[in-house]
Amino acid sequence: MTYNFGFGTAGDGTMIPNGFESGDVQADFVSTLYAVPAATIDATPARQLGGARCAALNMSAAANNAAWPLGYDRNIGGGYTAFPGRSATDPKTPCIAIFSAGVSRTGSQTAEIGLLTDGTQLAHRYAAIDTGGGIKIYNKLGALRGATASGQISTTTARPVAIIFDGLTLPTVWVSIVVAGAEVAAFDTQNTWTEFFDTTAVLSVGEYLPPAYSPNTTLYVDDVVLETSYTASDAPHLNAYPALRISGGATTPATAEGFYTAWANQTDGGSCTLAATKMAAISETPHDGGCHYVTSTVASDKQTFTYSAANPIPAGALGVRTAVLKGVTALRGASKVPMGWLLRLGGVDSPTGSAGTQTTAYLGGAYVPARPGGGSWALADAAPGVVEFGCGNVNAGAVDYGANTTQMFGPEWLWWTALLPLTSTPSVSPVTQGPGDADGTNARREYVPDPLSGVRSRGGFMAAMRRADRDVRRVAGA
Repeated sequence: MTYNFGFGTAGDGTMIPNGFESGDVQADFVSTLYAVPAATIDATPARQLGGARCAALNMSAAANNAAWPLGYDRNIGGGYTAFPGRSATDPKTPCIAIFSAGVSRTGSQTAEIGLLTDGTQLAHRYAAIDTGGGIKIYNKLGALRGATASGQISTTTARPVAIIFDGLTLPTVWVSIVVAGAEVAAFDTQNTWTEFFDTTAVLSVGEYLPPAYSPNTTLYVDDVVLETSYTASDAPHLNAYPALRISGGATTPATAEGFYTAWANQTDGGSCTLAATKMAAISETPHDGGCHYVTSTVASDKQTFTYSAANPIPAGALGVRTAVLKGVTALRGASKVPMGWLLRLGGVDSPTGSAGTQTTAYLGGAYVPARPGGGSWALADAAPGVVEFGCGNVNAGAVDYGANTTQMFGPEWLWWTALLPLTSTPSVSPVTQGPGDADGTNARREYVPDPLSGVRSRGGFMAAMRRADRDVRRVAGA
């Protein structure tokens, strides 16, 4: 599967989206897409799936931005990858997309809120939470799909939620909703992939509230992950999907230098004094931009770190999906060449991967490397002092390097201790809710049996009735 993550531990406003561990964002979260944040960190244990904190999206007032984009990758051509495509040139390909998170809300909710939307004001709500905690699924025209999974989102306690959009098994999108380890809804939307999703938009968790819309609640989310697959056999009715959790990141700050030590501890001066160590320079939360950082202008220079914190993956984990590197960087000048992230394990380096879009402003980036040396990630890889993480100048030679890293923590690890149940086998619904009219109304188009042949056809209820009347009159000789 293709693993999409983001939001992370770096806490910078432009951190790559697509997932985050235990609310590892800062109160200064300001997205490149949305400039009015309403996101904070919450430490209430009941709101978490684990770890020390979760993210709180304030939906108490109109026009709050409580939406964080999940479905784009700023590493691809510097542009946006529309969910659920894998690149900027492939935004409309059907796939299997699985969103999972720990979700809760406050009990004061007075109106429906978006859980998965396109993030914009007057957003498309693909998954919404009603005032009773029910999960509703809508298509891009606002037409309700299937039955509401009633009463699933608690007002006090995070519940693990997985919403699966299967665009490969049927010609239409099949949706399965799993909450707390049990499938609570499964249905055929009777919409094709492009009928269901606005594939030119960005999938987001939460909602950028439109004017005069005040649901009066806070949405809490933890351990958010979005995964996509273009392989039909990955469908969750054929293979059990891991109940993914995320840990590490800000809970595993750098405490020692690793094998590579070439980058310098530096400050921009002024009121800033040099950090005591390189580790201190990159471990501040929130980051302090140009006050403290590590830097290099030499081609092929690398810098790695280790952490001494306990293994962030629990001993009972059944498997480790992957590791995600994140950090905050800036170029020392507009002409400078960007640096990249790297991991080192067992004396083997991962390829130095992109750290995201880099400019003279401090921006966040993420990198999902393959395990150095090959094979699958293991619990032991996350033990203290084992894996090294850091940054490097990508190429040797006469290249004008010059990047600063002001914040970086140990990898975020995705792992699981349980599997979700196999979901219901997708099947075409004999009766359907239609995709809605062009103006967004929730019109119905139904499969109606032909009065002579019994064959069902779709095309609108009234049109079907007219056809039936015509055929009856023809049989009667009218």
